[in-house]
Amino acid sequence: MSISLEDERLVLSVKDDGVGFKEPKSGNGLKNMLLRSAALGGDCIMESSNGHGTLVKVVLPIDKITSEPGTSQFKLHAE
Repeated sequence: MSISLEDERLVLSVKDDGVGFKEPKSGNGLKNMLLRSAALGGDCIMESSNGHGTLVKVVLPIDKITSEPGTSQFKLHAE
């Protein structure tokens, strides 16, 4: 897992070395990540193939992120 700032955007990446997938199975998890990223003005990129693990990268604009004063908590704001 990695978190970085790139060109005024927050980039969250999670990668595994599992079995990967060719087509997502039924369920809402991956679809919800795509929808929530888009609602925040960002992107969700998924790369996977059978036998080669999976990479999920979420890229969000910094202007949608605020911090809670006196804490290390952050909030994301949809448009």
